[in-house]
Amino acid sequence: MPVPEPEELEEEELPGSFVEELTWLKDLRPDERERVARHFRIVELSTTQRIDLPVTEPPRMGVVIQGSITMKRAELPGLPAVEIRLGAGDHWGELAVFAEIPSGMEIAAREPVVLALLDPPGFRAIVDEFPIIWVRIAALLSRELKWKNDLLREIQEFDVSKASDSELEMFVEAKRRRVARHRTGIARGATRVVYRRLIAEPGRDPAFWILLGFVIAIAVSRMTVALILKYDLGHKLFALGDSGGANPTHMHHFNYGFAILIVSGLTALFPQSRRFLRAISFVFGIGVGLVFDEFALIWNLNPDYYHSLNYQAQAVLAALLIQIVYFRKFYAAIIDRVLGRAKRLLPR
Repeated sequence: MPVPEPEELEEEELPGSFVEELTWLKDLRPDERERVARHFRIVELSTTQRIDLPVTEPPRMGVVIQGSITMKRAELPGLPAVEIRLGAGDHWGELAVFAEIPSGMEIAAREPVVLALLDPPGFRAIVDEFPIIWVRIAALLSRELKWKNDLLREIQEFDVSKASDSELEMFVEAKRRRVARHRTGIARGATRVVYRRLIAEPGRDPAFWILLGFVIAIAVSRMTVALILKYDLGHKLFALGDSGGANPTHMHHFNYGFAILIVSGLTALFPQSRRFLRAISFVFGIGVGLVFDEFALIWNLNPDYYHSLNYQAQAVLAALLIQIVYFRKFYAAIIDRVLGRAKRLLPR
């Protein structure tokens, strides 16, 4: 079926939040993005409905607002058909609309679904109203050009290798599928958002690397010691020394942790080390993890490796680091507000 007419939605019912995941709109204010949303056509499909977008019609980009769909790219000469499932938050076809390149695809609703579709005239109306978005679009087109250049370089390198006919056939088939999937222009919004908010953006902060080093050190230490104790490998793997008495001398791994803390902390003081601050923070986090893995031994000389105090100290520190990494701005805003009110209440 062709693209159905959108149902008449009241202005306050129009789901405009779907544009939040479109990277080329990131420079706009929230109210401006709401105005951009008005240029999309909101389409509701039942489970039995389909949308055909042949190569003879102008391209459309779309966003899945609710539900899920199956998208099948139309057969192109030399390219296999590609079928992909999309869920809420996923979108497709941006580059096709930017360059007005017909893409040809078939969309089938897997359940009752709500889509937002944008055609070239709607896109031109948006850029006429907000020219600033061309900066983001230029970056997207540059990445697309780089992708094509990298693909051509891979093909040339493979051609130079003088591969056999069977290897050539496998290579060409893999590249055909890669091109077909790329031309579909799928962007899985939810996965990208989770990665950006949990890893990419916090990863710019040294505190994130301290947390990462801490977690890795705790996990590796726990797993290593558990294996040593389970298979009775203490005399082979533990650093035991003869003390002349009944008990041998053992270098606990919190000693290594303290050494790492001292070295990494002193290293961070040198101006030249600022360029390696994230790496230093990661090493510092490893030192913290090694120390807190045997917190009970430090606190009250309890040698029980599985003492509850170890887990309690690790949980408290992990919670504190998580607050610093992910919620620091929230707490800073609260403190600023409290201090601002306190200043207004103080007599001048």
